Amino acid sequence: MLFRILRQRLALLVSSCVLGLGAPAQGAGAVDAQAWPTSTPAAQGMDAKALETIRQDLPVSFADLRSVVVVKNGVLVFEYRRPGLAPDGLDEMQSVTKSVVSALFGLALQDGSLTTLDVPFVKYLPASAGAPDDRRARDITLRHLLNLTAGYRQESRTDRLMRKVGLKTPLQTAMDRDVVSPPGTAFAYDDVTCYITSAVLTSATRRNAADYAAERLFGPLGITQFSWPTDRWNVSSGHSGLMLKARDMARFGQLYLQNGQWGGRQLLSEAYVLESTREQSPGRPHERYGYMWWVAPNAVGRAPFTARGHGGQHIHVDPAFKLVVVTTAEPTQESDARRQAHKLIYERIVPAAKGPAAR
Repeated sequence: MLFRILRQRLALLVSSCVLGLGAPAQGAGAVDAQAWPTSTPAAQGMDAKALETIRQDLPVSFADLRSVVVVKNGVLVFEYRRPGLAPDGLDEMQSVTKSVVSALFGLALQDGSLTTLDVPFVKYLPASAGAPDDRRARDITLRHLLNLTAGYRQESRTDRLMRKVGLKTPLQTAMDRDVVSPPGTAFAYDDVTCYITSAVLTSATRRNAADYAAERLFGPLGITQFSWPTDRWNVSSGHSGLMLKARDMARFGQLYLQNGQWGGRQLLSEAYVLESTREQSPGRPHERYGYMWWVAPNAVGRAPFTARGHGGQHIHVDPAFKLVVVTTAEPTQESDARRQAHKLIYERIVPAAKGPAAR
């Protein structure tokens, strides 16, 4: 695993490619094929001049970004890869990983590995894990894990906490924290809780999240290359760590835009997709939270929703415009503070999706 990750990261340092606008597609619609159908932006009702200006601005005004992919009406209309990076390199998704874990819960509900979200998470853990130190933790359900209302004391540094493992396993360390809010009552963006979420998947499906995703999610989507660290307890990182190509991130977003349909079949339950991408917990003042997806508040119709990771990793899905936007960026504190990906999506690309008449 370590060799594979090092090899993939080395690939990010070689070659270069800035990909242009696609050739006209045969038609727009649901994406099923291995290769993305392509189109000019104008043919899909987008503002082509605005996108061309974005392309010119990207190397200077949005220098933190590594990749940008725009899909409209199911076809690829814009793609950028920073010069000097491998065209098909894997990028760190950071907390976008959480949204993939959420999808795996939906699949586990479909295949019977999980029966309901309204059951205490301890029911799905092996006896060897023991019981949480705080008895209130036994009331935390799978739904609470997914909408981040478990109630645990939030840790500021996940890696620092997990280094305290000592004689305990990481799972025991994570679930033995104090519960400071009744489960289901308070939102906390808590990465450590996401380790528990991934551990539940391992126990319920008898496979770690990486292996389960390869079979049930990535394989059907045509995603063949990825990296996802898994520890010696067979638990894949639940809060971060997954690496995908930008185009494959767009496939995942398109799956959700298509309400779980892919390849002529219902890959992921439509009911679960809709449930997980609408408000399930208060989130933050200007955005709500579903099942590991950020959801726009006060939307008319189906709200836009976003998988977002530190530094500027985004899968933004806007059902009203049949739009999927992917950005990958440098996963640094500085990049996160500059918020270039956020500005690009909401101030430049989404307005361009409304067409030239909106200018």
